[in-house]
Amino acid sequence: MSSLKRLLAVLDLFTEAAPQWTPEEIAERLGLSRPTGYRYVRELVAAGLLFRASASRYTLGPRIIELDYQIRRVDPVSRAGQAAMSDLAERTGCSVTLAAIYGDRILTLHLEQGAEALDISYGRGRPLPLFRGTPSRTLLAFLPRGRQRQLFERHREEAAAIGRDWEAFQAELQAIRRAGYGVSVGELDPHNAGIAVPVLDDDGQVLGSLCLVLPRQRLEFVNVERLVSLAREAAARMTHLIRHDAADARAASEAPARAQPSARSRAAHRAPRGGIARQRPR
Repeated sequence: MSSLKRLLAVLDLFTEAAPQWTPEEIAERLGLSRPTGYRYVRELVAAGLLFRASASRYTLGPRIIELDYQIRRVDPVSRAGQAAMSDLAERTGCSVTLAAIYGDRILTLHLEQGAEALDISYGRGRPLPLFRGTPSRTLLAFLPRGRQRQLFERHREEAAAIGRDWEAFQAELQAIRRAGYGVSVGELDPHNAGIAVPVLDDDGQVLGSLCLVLPRQRLEFVNVERLVSLAREAAARMTHLIRHDAADARAASEAPARAQPSARSRAAHRAPRGGIARQRPR
C-alpha cells in the first residue's frame, strides 16, 4: 500500500461512531509503527485535514469544510444537479437526491427538499447502502456489466439484497435498465418511497442517479409515469449543463494560450542588442 493510500486510510477511520483517535490507536488499527502513525498525523494536521481536539486526540480538520465548499462550486455534476434539482422539486413537490459512485461507495452529492420537508437519512455526504434503495440500484443497473460483476463478487453477502446469485442479480438490474427507472418503498427510510432515473453523459455512461423522494402513502396516488418523465427531463438538463460546463472550462484553459504572442511576433518586436531601438534616418 502506498503512503498516499495509508494517509487516506487514516481519514477513513474517522466516523460518526468513532470521531476521535490518538496516534497510537491509528497506528494499531492500521498496522503501522508508532513513529509512522505519528508522522502521518503530523502531516495531516499540517494540511488541515486533522485537528487536535485535546492533548492527544485528533478529529477531522477544517480543510475538509473548505474542500466541501470548493466541490460545490466547481464539480460539474454537483453544479448541474443543484440547478436541475431545484426546478424538479418545485414542479413535483417531491424532495430530490443526487447520488454518484466512486470506488465501491455510492454517495449522496446533493439533497433538494420539496414542498414537504422530509426526514431523509442519507443526505449530502453520507454513503448509501451499495445494494439497497432505488438510488443505488438504478445507478448499478446502468454500470457496465463487468463493473457490476466486480461489485457483486467483492460484496456477495450485501449483494444478496438484489440477488443471491449472479444470474438473479443480473436479472434484477436488467429489469431496471429496461424500464429506465427504479422504484423502492421503505428500503432506506420506512416512511419514504423513491423513484430514480439515471443521469448519463453524452456517451451513455452513467454519472449518477436522480431520485424523487416522497411519503410512501403518497405513492399510490401519484402518476408514477409522469414523475419519471419529469425526472428524465431533469437528468437530460443535467447532461446538457455538464456538456456546456466542460466546453466553457476548455475554452477558458485555451484562452491564455491564444493570448500569448508567437515566437516570431516576439522576435519582430524585440529591440536590437544594446537595448536602444534603431531610429530611422531623417
